[in-house]
Amino acid sequence: MFHQPDIRVVVADQHFLFRRGMRALLGEAAGIEVIGEAACLDDVLGAVHTHAPDLLLLDAGLSGADFEIVKQIGRERPEIRVLLLVAATETRTATQPEETGAFGWVPKEAPASELVNAIRNAAPPSTSSILNLAKVHGHAVAPASEPTRPALKNLLTRREQEVLDLLMQAGTSREIAATLGLSLKTVESHKFNLMRKLDVHSRSELIKLALREQMSPYAGELVRS
Repeated sequence: MFHQPDIRVVVADQHFLFRRGMRALLGEAAGIEVIGEAACLDDVLGAVHTHAPDLLLLDAGLSGADFEIVKQIGRERPEIRVLLLVAATETRTATQPEETGAFGWVPKEAPASELVNAIRNAAPPSTSSILNLAKVHGHAVAPASEPTRPALKNLLTRREQEVLDLLMQAGTSREIAATLGLSLKTVESHKFNLMRKLDVHSRSELIKLALREQMSPYAGELVRS
């Protein structure tokens, strides 16, 4: 019986915990294998040439001025597809997505299922265009200007909002798990999704963002205290 080979992916993001989280998330998806990582702009080309992936999952923040690293990969390794991860707070834009040289865009706040589907659609030998990706994955579009406060809050699921509220009350992961009747692993998964969606990389950054954007009813209490 013919077996479709796994889609070989390199993940490039400056934050170690985010790369670990993406490796774990994609490791649960059938037919996708993370074979390498890159932590900075200088490492991206080295990882691409060393591992020869089918697809590079690249944080837009590491793409360089005018997306030069994406264009260079297109010149040197045109067989490798590049899928950009765009943060909710990313302000850089391109007139046309094609101008970046990337095969497509996926916002970091997109559900995990959409990221997995985007990877499967983008990987060779797919001939889908960026526009087709945008239709299949409603969020896979070029980044817009910085979202308003309600837009950030609306990115969260009900359970993620509950976890955020308890984090704002200085709850530990174990306390949150006990309060919500969840396993510790599930709470940690919700925390990872919160940080991925909001493009923050620590609990302190998450709380600062929630305070600034008034994303929790407890943010006001912390400001007044």
